[in-house]
Amino acid sequence: MISQEKQSVECRRKMAVGNWETTIYELGDRVILTSIDLEFAIADLYCGLDG
Repeated sequence: MISQEKQSVECRRKMAVGNWETTIYELGDRVILTSIDLEFAIADLYCGLDG
């Protein structure tokens, strides 16, 4: 989930045992989406937006 209120991304991953893991990325972090082998800075996601 990508926040509209602040530079923040909440990522939920289903683990092998069926549990869910939640990772919250904030300003200065790099978002890691392992399922699609993608990594990017939060700042890049919000680039050009007032905030």
